[in-house]
Amino acid sequence: MATVLLQARMGSTRLPGKALLPILGKPMLHYTVETLKLSPVVDRVVLVIPTNSADDPLVEFSQEHSLDCFRGSEENVLDRLYQAALQYKDSYYFRATGDNPILDYRHPQRLLDHLKKTRCDYTGEKGMPLGSAVEAFTIGTLGKCYKEATSESDLEHVTLYIKQSGRFNAQYIDAPKECFFPQLRLTVDYPEDFQRATQIIEHLYRDKIPLFEEVIAFAKEQGWI
Repeated sequence: MATVLLQARMGSTRLPGKALLPILGKPMLHYTVETLKLSPVVDRVVLVIPTNSADDPLVEFSQEHSLDCFRGSEENVLDRLYQAALQYKDSYYFRATGDNPILDYRHPQRLLDHLKKTRCDYTGEKGMPLGSAVEAFTIGTLGKCYKEATSESDLEHVTLYIKQSGRFNAQYIDAPKECFFPQLRLTVDYPEDFQRATQIIEHLYRDKIPLFEEVIAFAKEQGWI
């Protein structure tokens, strides 16, 4: 079992307040959380947000969804996640972001299984649609990254140092064939991304979190892949 560190903020310049924009009457972030909770290897989701007062609505969201919530630096996201991990101790962590409402709830288990089997420091999955994946790493990996990473980009992007420094055993596995569509964009950065996510959720998420293959099939029907 593992803990999800779910980073989110309200201050996006390209699409302000996107985490809480409504789809089917629920905040976009709701779909991220509910999908992660379906994973059998996730036993806790911690919403990790800035201390900025503009992010107070995310605290209300966490309370409504019975989530743990940690507040930290807005600019130094690595520090924010590391301090959250110190408060919510676990051996393994997933990093997820509020930009990504369309996830495969079986994906975290594939990562954690590989992380445990190989005893590597970090595991990612290649080939998933952009914005549909999380990352997995050990607490020791996050701690070492926190102590060594210094560049502005490393502090902002959290796992960049783990993946690029050569100081870690970072391993990637291929996404299952039925999910291997890296050309499909599912992350939400711009209004057109939000429109695409809205189409998917309105079509597939009314009664349940769908299998990811259903998302892929709908994307093919729309001509996105």
